[in-house]
Amino acid sequence: MAKETVRKNAMKRRAIRKEKKPVFKVSKPKRGQAKQKQISDQATFVIPDELRDVPYQMVEDGLFQVFENGRIFRHTPRQSSECIVHDSNGYKVVSASVDGTQKHFYVHRLLAQAFIPNPEQKPVVSFKDENRGNISLDNLIWETHEERAIKMYKTGKFDPRRHLETCKQCGSGTRNKSGICSKCEYDNLSKEKRKERISERISSYSDIPIDLCTPSQQRVILLLREGLNGAEVAKKLGVSRQAVDSAVKTARRRVQRLSRLEIEKKDRKKNLNQKPDDMSKIKWLRKLNGLTQQDMAELLDITSSSYSQKEREITPFSVSEAIILADFFDETVESLFN
Repeated sequence: MAKETVRKNAMKRRAIRKEKKPVFKVSKPKRGQAKQKQISDQATFVIPDELRDVPYQMVEDGLFQVFENGRIFRHTPRQSSECIVHDSNGYKVVSASVDGTQKHFYVHRLLAQAFIPNPEQKPVVSFKDENRGNISLDNLIWETHEERAIKMYKTGKFDPRRHLETCKQCGSGTRNKSGICSKCEYDNLSKEKRKERISERISSYSDIPIDLCTPSQQRVILLLREGLNGAEVAKKLGVSRQAVDSAVKTARRRVQRLSRLEIEKKDRKKNLNQKPDDMSKIKWLRKLNGLTQQDMAELLDITSSSYSQKEREITPFSVSEAIILADFFDETVESLFN
């Protein structure tokens, strides 16, 4: 009985193989002949009887023969056969080898390429009823990525905020790992840069001694030390921006000049601590205090030339002039004119 069962099964398999005739037949090239690349030269594809009246189109450069009812045949230089449809995440797909690489193609997209016009060259094929298994031509439509996103958003299948976290500062949604949205990050960076600029501005004006500046210059510099820029200071004081810049420049020049005079005065005092024998005491005191002959002439209400002659002892000082000079230098008349 076992042998009889094995024999019957073998006969059934042989009968099945005979019934499954190939749709096409490819003859192998004889030795010495060039191998034919085009299947049309070697074999003729026979359309099944049930598909003879069904419209079809060739797509993907002749790789697929797509029938209107959804059946697809794959044609390669070596063979032609009906594609086996697989399910991939709800989509119907077929596969083919392209340049030695196995690739997958969506059935609904092949149908749209074959039978649905696309004059605007839209890139996406969508389902009108959102059912991925319904690949009928009436259910397919060409769309742009934007149109597809809007449609998914309106139907509730896509929520752009589903992966968002709440911003720690403003409470809006963000995908940043830091938990702070891009707008708040930009605002924080701007605030840090502003602080740095204010700090640099304050330090750049801290070297100007206020006590050596005029009142108008002091007002400008004090506002700049508070962190205001030139335009803000000009607006607050009701002057032009050029006036602010000019006040700063003149203040720096004034400080430099007064500092230089102070240094020169110290040097003179250092050099004039001891009166030279060939110099009169009045001249020595005048130079020691950094005064000019014009200053002394104005003090005595005389001309500069008259004072010069009296200091060189060409003409004598009057008694009233001697008293004024003694009071001015905090000396006695006798010590001054000894």
